[in-house]
Amino acid sequence: MTRKPGGKNNAITHGAYAKDLLLPDECPEEFELLHRGLIEEWNPTGTLENHTVLTLAQYMWSKRRNERFYHEEAVDSRYQNADEMRWIIYLTDGLDGAETLEQATPFISKLPELYRAWMEEQVPRSKFDDDKSWIKCLRRRILGFAMQNERFAIATRHLTGKSHRSANLRELTAKKIAIDERLDACIDKAVKRLAQLKAFKRIVAEQTSAERTFDQRSVADHRPRTSANKTDRRRHISSNIFPRRKSNG
Repeated sequence: MTRKPGGKNNAITHGAYAKDLLLPDECPEEFELLHRGLIEEWNPTGTLENHTVLTLAQYMWSKRRNERFYHEEAVDSRYQNADEMRWIIYLTDGLDGAETLEQATPFISKLPELYRAWMEEQVPRSKFDDDKSWIKCLRRRILGFAMQNERFAIATRHLTGKSHRSANLRELTAKKIAIDERLDACIDKAVKRLAQLKAFKRIVAEQTSAERTFDQRSVADHRPRTSANKTDRRRHISSNIFPRRKSNG
C-alpha cells in the first residue's frame, strides 16, 4: 500500500514521545519499533487514526511489560535479596578505597537503615584509634552481617515450605491473567475503532465520488445544443413549411 505524503512523520522520531510513555528501565527504541510496525500495518491518515494507532501501541507495550513483571516476580524466592546484596557489595567496594571518615561517609550514608543501626552499636568509630583501621574493620564486618542476613532469609524461606511459594505463584498468575484480559479488551477496542474509521472514510469517499459523477451528468444533460443540432432542427422546420414538389416526369 502506498504511503500518503507526510506519512513517514507519523512514527515516533528519536523516541520523543516514548520518553513520556515508558518506565526508566524500558527501551525507547523497542517501543518505537513496535509503533512503526503498527503504522506500516494500518497506514493511519489524520489525527484521530494516528492517535488510535499510538494508543494501540501503548496497550500492546503494557502487555509486554506485564509479562516481564510476572517473570521477574515469579523467579525462585532464593533470589529475592539479590538486589540488596549487590548494593551492599557495591558500597563496601567503595569503602575499600576510603582512608578518612570524610571519604567513607558518602558510602555509609547509603547503607540500609538496618545496617547503619547495627554499625553504630557493633562497630562505633570511638573504639578505633584512626579512621583507616575503623573503615577496614567496618567493611569486613558489614559483609559478614550481610551474609548473616542472607543465611537467615534462606532459612526462613525454607521453613515456609513449597506450599506457601506455590500459593504466592498462583495468586501472581491470577493477577497476571486478569491484567492480560483487560489489556486484550483494550487492544480489541482500539483495533475495532481503527477498522470503523477506515470504513467510514471509505464510505464518505464513495458517496462523494457518486455525487460528483451525478453532478457531471446533470451538467451534460443541460448543456446547450451544438450547431449541428441547430442545423438539423432548421431543416426539419423548413421541410414542413416548404414541402418538396414531386416530379411529373
